[in-house]
Amino acid sequence: MGQKRWFGQPAPQTHPHILQEGYVTPGITVDEYRRRRFRLMELIGRKYRGEPSGKIVVVIPSAAKSYMSADIPYPFRQNTDFFYLCGFLEPDSILVLEADCASNLPEHRSTLYVPRRDKLRELWDGPRSGTEGAALLTGVDSAQNNDTFGEFLETCIDRQFLSLWYDTMKPASVSFHARFSDRMLLHRQRTAIESPRPLVQSLRLIKSPAEIELMKQTCRIASQSFKEVMKFSVEGVRTMKYLS
Repeated sequence: MGQKRWFGQPAPQTHPHILQEGYVTPGITVDEYRRRRFRLMELIGRKYRGEPSGKIVVVIPSAAKSYMSADIPYPFRQNTDFFYLCGFLEPDSILVLEADCASNLPEHRSTLYVPRRDKLRELWDGPRSGTEGAALLTGVDSAQNNDTFGEFLETCIDRQFLSLWYDTMKPASVSFHARFSDRMLLHRQRTAIESPRPLVQSLRLIKSPAEIELMKQTCRIASQSFKEVMKFSVEGVRTMKYLS
C-alpha cells in the first residue's frame, strides 16, 4: 500500500466523508471551477471583440496570512475571487490564466503558483499540497512553486505587448503587491492593465445549481440553529453582556 498523500486542505483522498471524488470543495466540482475560469476568459474575450491584442494574462493572488504576533496567525480567510476560480485554500498562492491573443479566447492555460513543500514549516503550519497536489486537487493545467513567479514575469511581461488583468486598486495581498507590482507595471507603454474584479463579480451574480443547493443547506443549518436557541429562550432572561 502506497504512502498516503496529504494536502493543504480537505480532499477526497484524505476526507472522503466530506468530499466525493471529483470535488474540490464541498458541493463544487473540479469541472465547475474549470467552467468559472472559462467563463471569465469568455467575458474578457468580449472586451476585445475578437480582435488580436497581444498576449493576455490574468493574475489573481490569494490572500496572505496575517499575524497577531511573530508566530501566531489570525484565522486565515482566502481571497474571495481567487477561491471562486480555483477553490485552493492555501495562502501565498497565485492563479494565472494565459492566452496568446484575444482571438484564441476563451481557450487558455491555467497555472497555480503555490508554496513549496517544506517539511519543517509543515510541522508547525500543517501540510502543504505542493505543485503535484495542487494540480491534482484543482484541475488546473499546471502548478509551479511560487518562488518561480518572478521568472514567469520576466519572460512574460518584459518582452512583448501585454493585456494584463490585475487589480491594482484593491490588491488581495499587500505583500504580493509590494513585491511584484513594480515589475508588472514597469513597461506601461507596452502593457494595458485592467482589473478582473468587476467581471468575476458579474459571474457570481448568477448562481449555479450546485451553489443554490449549498445556499439552501446553509439556510437549513441556520434555521435549525435558531430553533435550538429558541428552546432555551424564556421570558425574563436577557442575553449576558459578558461571559465568565
